[in-house]
Amino acid sequence: MNQPLLSIVIPTYNRPEKLTELLTSVRDQSGLRKNKSIFEIIIRDNNSDINIEDTISVFKNDLSIKFSKNKTNIGGIKNLFKVCIDANGKFVFLMSDDDLLCKNTLSKIFNILKKYPEIGVISGPQKCQDDNAVKQCNKIVFNKNNKDILLGKGYDAFINLFLRATSISGLIINKDLVDINGAKKHKNSLYPQIYLVGKATKTHQAYYFSDPIVKIRINEKKYWEYEADFNAEAIVNVLKSLTKDVSWGKKAYKKIIKQRILYSYAPLKLQRLKTTSDFINTIKALSKIEDYRHSIIF
Repeated sequence: MNQPLLSIVIPTYNRPEKLTELLTSVRDQSGLRKNKSIFEIIIRDNNSDINIEDTISVFKNDLSIKFSKNKTNIGGIKNLFKVCIDANGKFVFLMSDDDLLCKNTLSKIFNILKKYPEIGVISGPQKCQDDNAVKQCNKIVFNKNNKDILLGKGYDAFINLFLRATSISGLIINKDLVDINGAKKHKNSLYPQIYLVGKATKTHQAYYFSDPIVKIRINEKKYWEYEADFNAEAIVNVLKSLTKDVSWGKKAYKKIIKQRILYSYAPLKLQRLKTTSDFINTIKALSKIEDYRHSIIF
């Protein structure tokens, strides 16, 4: 059997309804019959209480699906690592089990993979959906024409896709560049995929679509852990590990820290709309992080 070009990897747990919607969005892709033989879907169930196999069986005639189930719940991050290791494709396409592919996403990706077979990372904006509306998010505008862009390896690709990788769905990475051992050093963070994308862009070009390729759901959750701003601290630690050994590392580090601080104002605003005490606690948490505290922006 020939190696598939693409593996869509889906770690899942106790969300059969959402998983059904995701698989339906894959099955409904344009040109599916033409491309069916060059991609696979890898699903690893993190020991759900619900029978996930029944959900998957509905799609097995239309999609090439390989399913496995952990004997115990090993946590979301370890399950992500395992499903990446399970992948047989030349490229892995990371998807959360509650998100969806936009129309024509796969045909667009296949075209780029065939045109740039040595590409390191492919990504693009997302559509964000909550109960009230759908909007575009995680969009990077590189030029006035707002066209797709090929990013040069190293600094160019790294600074533009590093923070995009905070959201897992819609990240496509060359399997040979998926450094699971390196990512395991950041297993206690929420963002090991940032490491995977950042490591790949250090040595390989990246491609960024101008239009959204996935639709993500906005879940109700806290943006901050007030005692130690877990999210920001994790990002800083990954950034330090990836920029310490390259000539452009200091420049990239400073630029991304600046971007991250500016992006912090969105959740800060949300906290201010809730209660003054939450807002003050968030400010205190950010001020504990040395890289933030020493910035003139902060």
